[in-house]
Amino acid sequence: MSTVGPVVERTAVDGVPVLWADGPEPFAGALVFRVGLADETLATLGLSHFVEHLALHRGGRRRFDVNGFVDETRTVFWAAGTREEVCGFLSDVAAAIGSLPLERLDTERRVLLTEAQGRAAHPLGLLLRCRFGVTGFGLLDCVELGLRRVDVDEVAAWAREWFTSGNAAVWLTGPPTDDFSLPLPEGARRLQPEATPIPGLELPAHLETGSGAVQLAFLAPRSVAAAAAAELAGERADEDLRTHAGLSYAAGGLYWPLTATTAHLSWRADCLDEHALEVRARLLAALESLGNDGPTSEELANYAARSRRMFADPRAVPGYLDSRVHNLLIGAVQDTPEKLLDRVASLTSDDVAAVVRKGLPTMLLVSPERTPPPARGFLPSLEGSDRMTPVDGVVYQTKGWRSKSRIVVGPAGSSFVDDASGAVVTILAETSSPCSHSEPGACQSPAPPAPTSSWTPGASTTATSSWRTSAAASPT
Repeated sequence: MSTVGPVVERTAVDGVPVLWADGPEPFAGALVFRVGLADETLATLGLSHFVEHLALHRGGRRRFDVNGFVDETRTVFWAAGTREEVCGFLSDVAAAIGSLPLERLDTERRVLLTEAQGRAAHPLGLLLRCRFGVTGFGLLDCVELGLRRVDVDEVAAWAREWFTSGNAAVWLTGPPTDDFSLPLPEGARRLQPEATPIPGLELPAHLETGSGAVQLAFLAPRSVAAAAAAELAGERADEDLRTHAGLSYAAGGLYWPLTATTAHLSWRADCLDEHALEVRARLLAALESLGNDGPTSEELANYAARSRRMFADPRAVPGYLDSRVHNLLIGAVQDTPEKLLDRVASLTSDDVAAVVRKGLPTMLLVSPERTPPPARGFLPSLEGSDRMTPVDGVVYQTKGWRSKSRIVVGPAGSSFVDDASGAVVTILAETSSPCSHSEPGACQSPAPPAPTSSWTPGASTTATSSWRTSAAASPT
C-alpha cells in the first residue's frame, strides 16, 4: 500500500529532537525554540527578538538563504541551501546561543527599532488584542517596548531560561549530516502560554475602528472540523462578495492554532468603507448559513480532495515538518497523514456546522469607523465602554515641544491620551485590557513571514508556517 504524505523520521542530536523527511531541493531546515511574544510582557516585549538578532550576528553572513523570526510562541532560525550549508548554519546558531555577542546590544537595538518602524500590522493583531488584552497572545501586534529599555543582564537571563536544548527542536528536509551538532545550553521544556481572554469580556461584541475591511473571529477547540469551517465559510464569503456582488477584492477565513487545544478562527473581507454595512451583512450571512445548514456534500468532497493534494505536493514538506515540530513543542497531538486524511474524509455536515453554531455567540466583530453597529445580537461597541475614558491620576506630558499627548497613571490603571486626534487608550489595572480608538496597527510587533498573513483560503505554499492553517495539519 502506498504511503500518503511525507514519511517523517525522528532522531536526537545533543538531546534535541530532530525530525526529517525527504523534500525537494533546495535542502531546508530550522532550529525552533518554544518561546515567543506570548511569553513576554508588554514592558519587556522584544527580548526574544534581541536573542534572535544577536545569535544571527554571531553566526555570520552566509551565501545562501538564512533568516530568523519570532511569532507568538516560537523563535525560529531557518536556512535553505545544500545539506552541508543548512546543517552547518543551524549548528553555528546553536553554538552562538551560548555565547551571544552582548557587547553589540546597543547596536542591535538601533537595528531592531529601525525594523520596527517599517513593519506592517499583523492581520490578527487587533482581533487578538481585543480578546486577550495586552498580555499573552494579545501582544502579537504591540509595540516592542522592551527594545528601548532592556539591558544586557535581562537579555542574557532570557536566553539562559528559554533558549535551551530541552526547549528546542529541529526539522530538516533530509537526513542530517554525520557531523551535525547542536551545542545548546541545557534546560527544560517550557509550558505553552494559556489562551485566556480578558476577564469579564462580554460577547458577542462589535468594535468600529480603522478602515477598509470587516473582520470577525471566535475561539474553538482544535479539530479538522474547525479548520474546515474556517475555510468553507471563507469560500462562501469570497464567492458572494467578490464573484457575485463585486464588493470585495479578497475575502476568506483563517484557522490559526494558538495552543495544543485551542484555535483562533477568523474571517476578513476588504471593502470600501461605504460598502461596509452590506459586506458585514453578507459575511455574517455566510457564517450563519454554514452554522444553520452545514456544508453541502460537494463542499466536503472538494475540501477532502484539496487536503489529499496538499499532502501529495512535495513542495509542502517543509511546512508539514514545521507543523510537526510546532505541535511537538507545545505538546499537541500530531497524527500521521493517513489518520488525518481519514478524519477529514469522515467529516459530516453537522460536525462543521456545530463549530460555527458554538462559536458565533462568542464572536468579536470589527467594522470600519463610523459604521453603525448591528441592529441586534451584539453588545454595545467596545469603544463606548469605560475603557475609552481616561483614568484619574498623575499626568505626564510626552516629550517634544509640539507634543499634544499625555499619559495618565492612577489607581484604576493608565491612559494614553492624544489631544490632537482625540485617541484614548486605557489599560485598567484589574484586567490589563486595552481598548483603543486609534487606528489598528498603532501597536505593531514582529509579524510572521508573509504567507502566514495571507487570507486566501486553501492556499498551498512552500512557506514553513502555511501548514498551521491547513485542515490536515490541525488535529484535535
